[in-house]
Amino acid sequence: MTDNNNLEAQLEKLTDSIASLKQDVDTKFASLKQDVDTKFEKLESKIEASDTKIEAYQKASNQVTNLAFGLIITASLSIITAAITIIIPAVIKLSAQ
Repeated sequence: MTDNNNLEAQLEKLTDSIASLKQDVDTKFASLKQDVDTKFEKLESKIEASDTKIEAYQKASNQVTNLAFGLIITASLSIITAAITIIIPAVIKLSAQ
């Protein structure tokens, strides 16, 4: 009978230990889940900020490209206008002589 009592006592201790371990695991899991959720939210906000920066960079890059082409066209038109207003009258004047 004492062996039975001893086994029951050991079984009760094991049951208490398992319950305590389960509670510890549940607590640590909840804490870990909260940490993961927090880090995930921070990561999402960093990704959104990066996306915003990339979008701004792309817009700025397009504007610089458009400006460069605009300057090239303006320079070309200036050269053509100079040629028309200076060279052609000079050629006409020379041919009239």
